[in-house]
Amino acid sequence: MKIIKSPKRMEKKAVIEVQFNWVFVLIAGTMILMFFIIIVNKQKSVSDKKLAVNILNSMDRVLSGQKTSENRQDVIDMFEAEMSYSCGGCDCTFSLAGMSKSKGNLVVFAPTSMKSDRLLTWTQGWDMPFRVSNFVYMTTPEIKYYLVGPSLSVRRDFVDGLPVNVSYDVVADINSIAYKGEQKVRLVFFSDANPPQMPSGLADAGDSIVTALVIDGTAGAWYNGRAKLKFYKKKGPVFVPDNDEDETTNEYPALGMQTAYGAIYSDSFQNFRCNMDDAVKKMGYVARIYKERAGQLSQKAVDGEIYSGCNAFYATTYFNGFGSNDPSLLYDSINLLTTFNEGAVISSCPRIY
Repeated sequence: MKIIKSPKRMEKKAVIEVQFNWVFVLIAGTMILMFFIIIVNKQKSVSDKKLAVNILNSMDRVLSGQKTSENRQDVIDMFEAEMSYSCGGCDCTFSLAGMSKSKGNLVVFAPTSMKSDRLLTWTQGWDMPFRVSNFVYMTTPEIKYYLVGPSLSVRRDFVDGLPVNVSYDVVADINSIAYKGEQKVRLVFFSDANPPQMPSGLADAGDSIVTALVIDGTAGAWYNGRAKLKFYKKKGPVFVPDNDEDETTNEYPALGMQTAYGAIYSDSFQNFRCNMDDAVKKMGYVARIYKERAGQLSQKAVDGEIYSGCNAFYATTYFNGFGSNDPSLLYDSINLLTTFNEGAVISSCPRIY
């Protein structure tokens, strides 16, 4: 007997086959699309890492060049991404798009994070009194600095020395400060306020956005170890000490204006202290070299190889302060060394440095 299929059954089967085909096409299409998305993302990741390596290498060349150049300003162009700068155990590294590079033996003062398509760099020589190192400072146009209440002399001798491309305002009243969406805000108080007062206009800004520095004791030659650089971070509506990684202190003596500039550029006391500790160690190495030179010159004066009267300028005891943690003893040695070196030059004797 011949079985005749029902037209309705055949129509139902055709509908199911069409639906299955569409489901298959949808799944296959999704898989193909996902494949290309993964390929594109991988290519983008590889491209970003390659670009990050190029930028870090370019930055390394610029910073290495600045190590030997004083009072130099540069702009490093980069794609807009967040670069971090951190110092753990005093091993400081720059990180960008998952790639990292050590700062090496450079002394670099910079914020902990910088998101921009431009990095602004600046160098200053650090003489104690001989040249120890060039300090490198780094920031971005998106970071705002407010300098609160500097005296006329501090403004003339210190504030006006900042690079013109740094975004900063000098204010007398913190109530005039308002958050305007800046990437970061750094407050610098030229006073003995410890902790400083939080401006009402910044109370609602994120804690990671706002930091503060107090330069305590700016009377006279404040930068010769007589002033303290004290670091603070925002915690809700108030400032709290920003201690080092050992949670022991948040302050450092101002060893020259260049050190105070470094404290302005650094929004982390840990990062600042690591770089200053490196600089002070380097100062000790250089001081030992000049101490040996003074001793050799003294011996030459005794042996008659140079004028015997020159020996008055080559005592090595005035180098003792370079091994001290007391800033006043350090600057006593610096003043003595400067005086004797100038005396040697005036008397036509070989100079110490």
